[in-house]
Amino acid sequence: MWDATPEITRAVTLVLEHEKTAEHSWHQPSVGWSPDGEYLATSNSVEPAVYLWRNADVGWREGNSVLNHSCKAITLPIGARRKTRNRDVELAWNPCHGNLLAVGVEDDKWGSSTIFFVDPDLANAHRVGTIREEPYVMRWSPDGSVLAISGHSRGVTFVDRDGNKAGRIEVGDWVFDISWSFDSSLIAIAPSHLPILICDARAQRIQLRIEGHSDYVSGIAFGSIDSVLASSSDDGSVRLWHSTSGKQLARIDESAWPNLRLSGLAFHPSLPTLASSGEESRVLRIWDIDSSLLHAADVVSYTSAKIVLVGESNVGKSCLAMRLAEDRYPEDFEHGTTHGMRFWPMEAEDLHPSAKPQEGQRRDVVLWDFGGQEEYQLVHQLFLHDTTLTLVLIDPTRGDVEFNRAREWNKRLEKQLGERRAVKLLVGARVDDGKKSGLINRGAIQALCDECGFTGFFETSALTGRELAGLRDALAGAIDWDNLAKTSRPELFQRIRDEIELMREAGDVVVLVADLQTSVRENRALAEPPKKPASRRFWEFWKRKVSDEQAAKTQRAVPFDDAALKAVTDQLATQGLIVKTQLTGGDDAIVLQLPVIERYAASLIVAARDNPRSVPALEASELGSPGISLPGMTLEDRVARGQERIVLEAVVELMIEHGLCFRHEGLLVFPTLLRATEMDCPDELPGSVSLYYDFSGAIDNIYASLISWLVIGQGFGRIRLWENRVEFAPEGYGACGLRKVSRGGGFAHPDVYFHDGTPTQTQHEFTHFVHQHLRASGIDVVEHFELICANTDCRYEFSREVVQNRMARGETDVVCPQCKTRVKLSEGFRQESDQQRQRDEQAERKSFALMTRVREDLPKLVASVKQRGFGRTDDEYRTDRPLRVLHLSDLHFTSEAVAETKLQWLIDDIRKGGWPSGGRFGGELDYVVISGDMTHQGTDAGFRRASEFVSLLVERFGLTAERFILAPGNHDVQELDEAYDWRMNISEEEKKRAVQEGRLFGLPNDRYNDRLKAFSEQFYHPLLQKPYPLDPARQGVATIFPETRLQFLTLNSCWEIDQFHPTRASIHPDALARMIHEADRQIDRAIMNTDVRPEEYLRIGVWHHPVADGERGIRNQEFLGNLQNNRVRVCLTGDVHEMRRDLIDYWHDNRMHVIGAGSFGAKGQDLSEGSPRLYNLLEIARDFSRIRVHTRQQAKPDGAWKGWNEWPMPDGSEGGLPYFDIHLTR
Repeated sequence: MWDATPEITRAVTLVLEHEKTAEHSWHQPSVGWSPDGEYLATSNSVEPAVYLWRNADVGWREGNSVLNHSCKAITLPIGARRKTRNRDVELAWNPCHGNLLAVGVEDDKWGSSTIFFVDPDLANAHRVGTIREEPYVMRWSPDGSVLAISGHSRGVTFVDRDGNKAGRIEVGDWVFDISWSFDSSLIAIAPSHLPILICDARAQRIQLRIEGHSDYVSGIAFGSIDSVLASSSDDGSVRLWHSTSGKQLARIDESAWPNLRLSGLAFHPSLPTLASSGEESRVLRIWDIDSSLLHAADVVSYTSAKIVLVGESNVGKSCLAMRLAEDRYPEDFEHGTTHGMRFWPMEAEDLHPSAKPQEGQRRDVVLWDFGGQEEYQLVHQLFLHDTTLTLVLIDPTRGDVEFNRAREWNKRLEKQLGERRAVKLLVGARVDDGKKSGLINRGAIQALCDECGFTGFFETSALTGRELAGLRDALAGAIDWDNLAKTSRPELFQRIRDEIELMREAGDVVVLVADLQTSVRENRALAEPPKKPASRRFWEFWKRKVSDEQAAKTQRAVPFDDAALKAVTDQLATQGLIVKTQLTGGDDAIVLQLPVIERYAASLIVAARDNPRSVPALEASELGSPGISLPGMTLEDRVARGQERIVLEAVVELMIEHGLCFRHEGLLVFPTLLRATEMDCPDELPGSVSLYYDFSGAIDNIYASLISWLVIGQGFGRIRLWENRVEFAPEGYGACGLRKVSRGGGFAHPDVYFHDGTPTQTQHEFTHFVHQHLRASGIDVVEHFELICANTDCRYEFSREVVQNRMARGETDVVCPQCKTRVKLSEGFRQESDQQRQRDEQAERKSFALMTRVREDLPKLVASVKQRGFGRTDDEYRTDRPLRVLHLSDLHFTSEAVAETKLQWLIDDIRKGGWPSGGRFGGELDYVVISGDMTHQGTDAGFRRASEFVSLLVERFGLTAERFILAPGNHDVQELDEAYDWRMNISEEEKKRAVQEGRLFGLPNDRYNDRLKAFSEQFYHPLLQKPYPLDPARQGVATIFPETRLQFLTLNSCWEIDQFHPTRASIHPDALARMIHEADRQIDRAIMNTDVRPEEYLRIGVWHHPVADGERGIRNQEFLGNLQNNRVRVCLTGDVHEMRRDLIDYWHDNRMHVIGAGSFGAKGQDLSEGSPRLYNLLEIARDFSRIRVHTRQQAKPDGAWKGWNEWPMPDGSEGGLPYFDIHLTR
């Protein structure tokens, strides 16, 4: 092995100058000589076009500029030119078939490209087909029969000379380079994060993985020297490998070139000469290789098989895994449902004697036992890749129910595995005796195996051992060890991996990377032998090696390289074997136990799903709290607190990176967990469906990530969520929507729809984004447009089922049942397609920009959420300070208002103003109550300004949207003329409800309740991710916070106010009753299995109108008695427009305080003369013994806030204090 640059016989350095002109401007052009040397081809990504330079015409000489010479320019026939974004254009000359030039051009549909064959003599381009691959790099096989194309689809696609797809190798990562062996039998692949792959080109399977580089492998080339492969990397080296054994033969230090796309590496076709690029691509080095100096380094050859056990909960997966791995049935204390997943590592020969490897080889088998509960299935999808063999377990005696579950698991597996091959066995579990066996429908089982591709069916019993020997034989026969990919890695790489495995077996959950490095250097894991045979074997290997070194008195530590440690841990994380994360403190950490990751992830998902405030969300700021709720986990299930914080950081990072949740107003929201409420209208869409996409597999994951990326991209407005539905509403017009419709059997489709008024351009952009995200997720997308009759006088819309059935039968047309016109399916679809989805330049530019933004912002988003959630120590979470509630009202935002301006002086007052209790207030808030009048006139723009104000409060004070308690005010009610039906003649009974305008009587109609629709759609729903109920009988909202034992009861006092009745304030009796009932249910659920009593909760009522002001307030105050009887001690109201003690603190019946606020942003005409603006800030003792209410005033608009020093002294004397105390008896 070379430790430095090897001896060479010749080195030539060429300095390359890159130029461009207006006549031939290009963006990262591809360049290639024809085999006969007659032509040089270059690409232009703007046209796109190919330029052919004839060698005889140009006359290449040193210092001679060729840019002014004529060339053949061939514009590729792809359609209209686009000036919005350069297309990737790649070139590849066929080495054996004349001057055949293959050109790959990126399509409008990201993730696909069009292949052209160019004849330079005829100067034309022939389109040969489209493939689902971007043309990142293209290479013909040396025999000219197959073209290999790689890109961002995480694989290599093969195309034959006719342009037909000839197969594919799934890689699981972006591919930076590919190279063919000289006999076309092998192809080498350089993925971005994974080891070098050597593949059998004919069988199209991976046969060897080569590890050794410690950074990206950017270039790869087979050599003319027998079985030699060269690779270049960002680790600053060019390395030579033996392509059969994977042993490193030499290392050449070469400066890395940061542009991975254009790194250069090539062997001479017949001489032992290698060309490599260096010095930022300005230098080309030519190396003559002396093969006598090539020495193979020691490596470890390793093969691993991953067997996954899936199935519903309690079907017996863990029992079967234990029987296979340890040949025993679980003891009584070991029984129980698996939460998350479990590993069962074993040596290959322990599974079956026939699997014992040859001397010098290592083989292992890992059984992955996945918990079957629904909450884990979102997480399982992250760990199904690289599966060798799958056992799908069912209870075969339960018939169709279990068979359908097997079909759904099969769909999930197929989508995760893509085109990778994995054997699937169907296992009937818990068939303990012949009686159960007799209940099995064997004909249905065989049909299921044929349908899903199960290799066989096995009746098993982990209890009795029934058919276990047969299952072991089947597993041994199904695992083709000779054709499984082997991995060759340096001893140091294997030593690091084994150290991690020994730590894992010892029970370590988390290790800092710095501690792992020390452990490897000092051989810490070799101190005590492990218990499991599989681990003991490699422990003994390293123990002997260290002993031999010491016996030879070398006294040297294991040679160590920090970059190797990073490379190994990065590879393990990419393969899903560990989880690696950078902590908020800056240290790198590794979570060794994936089952722990799954348990915590599933617990967080359950916590979000069961959020008592009905939105499936977690508060980002509480993720690192020692008091975080982890349902389903006992104290014994949880790891030590220091490790738990690291595990939680890793889990949160995984969930965000995979799009399972998105950040929204301080929350992590899980869109697929949202459940329907009584306010939802799941069957009613505000617009017609434009198109839908059929797909199967990890449906919830794909739907969740689509929503998450749309949120991160921020290109289509604010989000509104429902169960299986989402809308994005830009300011001023329309909305874009998605609806997920499940079809059973593991299939679903998202409908794309638009509100009336959504601009056509926005529709194109939204559709384009959805389409590209689905393709980027590896989905074989089948687009379906709504089929309409071709008869323009009819335009009948065919049902989806009719169209699907006709297509399934292979029929090409359908007869319109209305006008009897025969409609061709292709024509009907094409017409609708042209109307709905014209992909123009602006749509693609917008989609490209949003996709780029998502990629760039995702790491920043992860870091931001982790900082907010884990930036505090446990001690900083512990506090005995009072709970702080900011009480605002009457914001009166208009379209012209600037939220930042209104907020600035409020923030200054809270954080910097002088406060009687402890000098400064400290700037921490727990809750915000806004008791009405968000806007001045109920306009959409006013609500959006109010939303911006709330978002700024969330950001500045580290709050979340669900800590905002929002009640509508009379200025939030829209005046809708269409809310009344006008007639001249009505009954006497109707006159009691009618308003009169001259001779016309107006009666409220079905639109009457829409007066608060803008409040819901433009303010409440986008903030809280749940709609505000428009039915007045349901306008009572209970919001509970079990962690602080607070419960807010919010009512609408404006439900009868309209343009004809501006002072008709009241509380709907049905809304009050429903709310109290729901509030009691919330507390009952919260105190279940605790020692807390219902009366230990503090209930706070919230509504808009005061109860002490006859004309402006609520006249019928009987509802207050019902609130008092249900333990409501304090109420917060608004609409206070003058500084009066009785309005700010109204003490009702000596048992309930009604605290008023208002005029925070009121207009001059709504203020009494000389009255300042005001807000309240409540400090609530955590034992609820006292509430201190600070009253703050702003004497002049945009002036400074200060205390309102008009409250009596504690001894009862007049004036002087800016606060008053409420003493609550317990």
